[in-house]
Amino acid sequence: MGKLESFPPWRLACKIRYDMFLLNLKEFFLIISVLYFYGLAFGMQFKQPLYGMDSPAIFLTICAIYLIAIAMEMSVTWWQSRRFMVWAALWLLSYAVMGLYVAPTIFGPEILVYVLLEPLITVFIGGFVFGYSRLLASLFFKTRELEAAELEKASARLPGWSLEKKKLTKRYSFSDFDEALNFFNRAVKVANHARFYPQMVLKAEHMTIMFVPSRNGTYSKSILNLARHFDALV
Repeated sequence: MGKLESFPPWRLACKIRYDMFLLNLKEFFLIISVLYFYGLAFGMQFKQPLYGMDSPAIFLTICAIYLIAIAMEMSVTWWQSRRFMVWAALWLLSYAVMGLYVAPTIFGPEILVYVLLEPLITVFIGGFVFGYSRLLASLFFKTRELEAAELEKASARLPGWSLEKKKLTKRYSFSDFDEALNFFNRAVKVANHARFYPQMVLKAEHMTIMFVPSRNGTYSKSILNLARHFDALV
């Protein structure tokens, strides 16, 4: 089960919009970079005018945009090991082709110095920033898990939610199946973006959402915020 930050519903909605923006930005970066590389290859192969596309500044900028787009996809799929390995292999292959073959062909062998040093600098600085960022985040944003009694008390402030068989549960009723299915689809989309997956049961014009405890029998505070967001979808 994924972990969701303790956001109020309006902030969770903003986070979902932000994730969608990053997704669209990643796809835009990929489209622009792929079109550029194909255009550059076509122009060089058939001796067509390149209109400055082979300038070092443009080439390096597009290469950086392309690698950033792949890195963004890697960061999104890091919890899925197979997909992460595929994107990581693509990133390494792309860097090797562009840095060790294409760039020296266009700009000369002297650029190899930058190609070989850049990963070392990036790993060193990026690893330092990432490590300390996680440390600071764990210190300032760590949330305590809730016991069953605490969750039952907190759920009293959530209309319709109750603790049933150790599951925080709510049953939604709609006028017909289509309306229930529409709510189900929107709820699934919210859960996917939040990376937090409750049990969802759709039956006729009714839908039931259930949050189960973790293995140690406690509950994340995040489920209270996600429950409020599900209520806001109705």
